[in-house]
Amino acid sequence: MLVRRNWDVSPKLTQRRQAGESLFIVILYGLFVLLLSVLAVRVGFRDLAIGTDYRRYYSHYLTLHSEMVPSGRFEIGYQVLELVGAYLRLPPEYFFSLVAFLNMVFHLWAFSALTRGTVQDDVERHIIALATTGVLMAWPFYWNGVTNIIRQGLSVPFLLLYL
Repeated sequence: MLVRRNWDVSPKLTQRRQAGESLFIVILYGLFVLLLSVLAVRVGFRDLAIGTDYRRYYSHYLTLHSEMVPSGRFEIGYQVLELVGAYLRLPPEYFFSLVAFLNMVFHLWAFSALTRGTVQDDVERHIIALATTGVLMAWPFYWNGVTNIIRQGLSVPFLLLYL
């Protein structure tokens, strides 16, 4: 006769499982951030002929880089980013790589925040945020925002959180 016992899960086993899940999340985010970094460098170091507005952003940044006086043409948040980049003497390629990276990370952060209220399990919540960001990155309109309409592309994650 088979006797079934109700074994309690030991606290040590629970701690190991939680540590394993945490390590899994850290590795998953690490790989995703590495992918975002590679993509951001590709965006920042592209040819000036790629994208309709990129040449204007590039020349505007070079002017700001040499004069250190904001023109007032762009939104205050973007002007602050440009001033920080110019103050740090970042070359335009590095600055636009940084902006593209911030854009992608802000989207990931927005999706993570949006799932916080609906998904209770941490692992599921992070996987959903990463998957949603990955699907978004496969959408051509997203790349238009990252490569052409840079300022507006940066505003989308904040709009998502506001809604």
